[in-house]
Amino acid sequence: MMKEFKVAVYGSLRKTLGSSELLKESEYLGKEWTDGGYKMVSLGGFPGVFLEENGGKIKIEVYKINEYTLARLNMLEGFIEEDNPGNFYNRKTINTTHGIAYIYYIDKKYITNPVVENGDWTEYYLRNKKYQNE
Repeated sequence: MMKEFKVAVYGSLRKTLGSSELLKESEYLGKEWTDGGYKMVSLGGFPGVFLEENGGKIKIEVYKINEYTLARLNMLEGFIEEDNPGNFYNRKTINTTHGIAYIYYIDKKYITNPVVENGDWTEYYLRNKKYQNE
């Protein structure tokens, strides 16, 4: 039997966005806001969050996934292993209303990128995409 995990996603993996196809066979558990401690920035077509002591909340969707899907998410996020300097995103666990879940986060070297003030990537992305198409 495959191991099960939970993952909290906040960007292009959220429903209706570009990479959400990777989670189509996973069980959607719900949408919520994290506790504080994050800053979300735009990396262009997708966001990154980094850990910041006085940071805000971010909107997430929580999914139950299997180890095959976790491996695919690790590839998408450029995650090799804990504390590997070659990681694009790192990974840690957080508490959600659905239990402990993995969340991917980036290094603070992206601190100067445009900030997603309200912590909701879908709203930010759709608003800015609309302006780009006008």
